[in-house]
Amino acid sequence: MSGLENIFEARIREALIECHELGYHPHDFEGMLANASAARVAIKLVTSGELQSGLKKLSQMGRLDLSVESIILETQFESLFKTPIRDAARWRLDQVMP
Repeated sequence: MSGLENIFEARIREALIECHELGYHPHDFEGMLANASAARVAIKLVTSGELQSGLKKLSQMGRLDLSVESIILETQFESLFKTPIRDAARWRLDQVMP
């Protein structure tokens, strides 16, 4: 894993800790992280055909900042994800924003 991938992984794990502190426990997502890198899981999620329940839940909680999609779009990760992935993340966020 590259240095930036490690930073992304750490950022995702920080978001997970905060989710747990808020009472939201994304066990399926954590299971995916046990089998693949955070960057690979993120790409898989944002290119899937459906909006995951976790994204919808974070939207309902007003905490889209903790979503994989939002983290992908953070400036520091711009070079980690190609434009189509970033566009998919942005589109997914647009679908769940009130």
